[in-house]
Amino acid sequence: MRRLGKIPKTEVLDFVIVAATVKMAELFRIPVDAPVYRISRLRSADGEPMLLETNYLPVYRFDGLTEEMIQGKSLYSIMLEKYNLSLTHAEEMFSPVLLRTMESKLLDTQPNALGMLVERISYEGDRVVEHSKSLSPGDKFKYHVILRNNNQIK
Repeated sequence: MRRLGKIPKTEVLDFVIVAATVKMAELFRIPVDAPVYRISRLRSADGEPMLLETNYLPVYRFDGLTEEMIQGKSLYSIMLEKYNLSLTHAEEMFSPVLLRTMESKLLDTQPNALGMLVERISYEGDRVVEHSKSLSPGDKFKYHVILRNNNQIK
């Protein structure tokens, strides 16, 4: 956003530990009900809501992570610096969706407006270390994706 001349802001909406569902357990290769961080954030540019992001991280890999640690910081930079994460690759899936009422309210758009869902699965070697879901209003976002294995994904 800064490169586009916009002032970015990130608001943490939710930071909780949840029990791994069957799907999460399979993805992270952890037991069902094992602790997983769920972090929801609203990303804005120049005060305009652009992205509603939810990250799921296995607690065993990021033990001790706190809401205070991620305030105003890149989650990936914390994962790299504090937890010595070595991301090797990531997969992203893009899907058009209709935004639900709460999502529309947070993203300042009409209910049932067209949005874009981006699901990302990030790997450290052959282990999944993050699953994220990002929603953006269809009329506000353009994606350009470059993923590299240079330990600088932020």
